[in-house]
Parts: sequence; C-alpha cells; structure tokens
Amino acid sequence: MARLPVDVKLARMLIAAQAGGCLREMLVIASFLGIQDPRERPADQRGAADAAHAQFADGKSEFIGILNLWEAFREAHEAMTQSQLRKWADKHFLGFLRLREWRELHRQLKLLCDELGWQVEPPPAPDAPRRDAYATLHRALLAGLPTQVGHRADRGLYDGPRGRKCMLFPGSTLAKKPPPWVLSATLLDTEKVWALTNAAIEPEWV
Repeated sequence: MARLPVDVKLARMLIAAQAGGCLREMLVIASFLGIQDPRERPADQRGAADAAHAQFADGKSEFIGILNLWEAFREAHEAMTQSQLRKWADKHFLGFLRLREWRELHRQLKLLCDELGWQVEPPPAPDAPRRDAYATLHRALLAGLPTQVGHRADRGLYDGPRGRKCMLFPGSTLAKKPPPWVLSATLLDTEKVWALTNAAIEPEWV
C-alpha cells in the first residue's frame, strides 16, 4: 500500500481488485476518486449539466457510471484533436484539466502496478462467459471503504456504523429508488450528512 501514491483507502481497493481480477476497472475508479470530480454543475445550468451527465449514469452504481464516463472520454481522446476534445468536455459539462489529471493519475498507477508485477486483465471477449463482475468490483471497493455502508431506515435515512446516519445526495442516480443497502465513496457533513458516489450492495459482501 505504501508504494501507491494515493489515499490509503484507494490503495487498499487496488490490492483487493488485483486479488479479485478487476484491476482494470479499479484503476479507473481509484484514479477518479484520487482527483477532484471533473463533472461540473454550474448553478445557472444545473438541468443541462444533469442531462449531460445522465448519459453516463448507471441505475445501480455510480462507480459503474465512472467507468462509463471513462470509456466515453477514452474514445473521444483517441478520435479528437485537443481543441475538439476541449469542446467535447465543455458540451458534457466536464472540466478539461480535471480529465487530464484523471488520465495522468491512471497512467501513473498503471505503471506502478506493472512494477509490482500485477497483471491488468484484458477486456472480456463479447462471447466470454460472464462472471459476476458487479459483485467482484464492489467487494473490492468495500475493502477500502468498510465503514462507508448504510442500511435504509425511515424517512430516507440510512443507518451506518457507530450510530451515524446519512442521506443519499439528491443528485445521486440512486436517490429516486434508494436500495436497501448502499456503499458510499464520500460522506459530506453539512447540516445533514450526504452520501456521495453511491452503489447498491448486498449485506453479505460487507
């Protein structure tokens, strides 16, 4: 963990992902969580920004949404000039410099994984038998976020460890249909405690 230049929880996720065979996906997520969120939501254009970001969203997991965004960014990066890529980022309400930072941290982490002798799995073939990739990835995320779980209680609240209570952030893709159990990457403590970057999980994974 000390060899990886990211927060300790992200390093722990990477180790679990390497053991579980989902390092390729976790490198994308860990590097995203290691920078400031590139998704922008200007106060006067919230509706347009939400609509632009919705095309990458996943109804069960905002971590899968991060993977969807990465794939779209990767394809745009390969196909476009730098000025076209800036316009693409503006159109999708994404900070261009944050996207570059994300890509650079991903590159650094991948090089370190190579040095550690960790194998990044190739993308699965379309006709390959499907493993439960969702469970594998979210178990690896839980390894780094063991206290960031919640069980749905009354009035939209989630009960977490040590008596903590939180609510899903209203902008979360899970907020309209809150699952019984969630994992959250970040808890924002304001007047209420908001859970950001959420995913539906099964309690036995915890």
